[in-house]
Amino acid sequence: MVVKNSWNAVRRKLENINFWAGRELCSDGEIAARLGLSPEEFYGMELEHTELTVALTDARKPLIRIADESLKKLISGYEYKEKTIIFSTDKNGKPARAESIRVTSKTIPPQVGAIDIYLKRFDPYYRCREMEDAKLNIRERSTRVKENSENRKNRMDRLRFLKS
Repeated sequence: MVVKNSWNAVRRKLENINFWAGRELCSDGEIAARLGLSPEEFYGMELEHTELTVALTDARKPLIRIADESLKKLISGYEYKEKTIIFSTDKNGKPARAESIRVTSKTIPPQVGAIDIYLKRFDPYYRCREMEDAKLNIRERSTRVKENSENRKNRMDRLRFLKS
């Protein structure tokens, strides 16, 4: 149970909390430490007081939007133009003036990791399939371990037979 006095102290610092969460990218644990609270007390306040939850959510919304836009860009790939300025040099070898500007178009292909993250977050079929694959991998590994131990045992038996 959160003490009412500590909630009043936190309420007075909602603007600071908004700044820490939105501008300084602090985690909930870091914010709790700055407020002199344990993480458990801070999480308890988040559950009890919607004011705090709304402040944290509002502070992080722009960052989440930027992250989503960046993820979409990485999923689809993108093009950008790179400008190179070529300078002529004077007799001392120092750049004198711009001779020409070379513009090069470059293409960044879709990133497999970004696609994987997106599918894990938003496609329930992909998540279920991935969980099944993980279960199969665990079964395969345990089967391989059993086979290896049996093979080792058979080799040891053969060695004992050859020595006798």
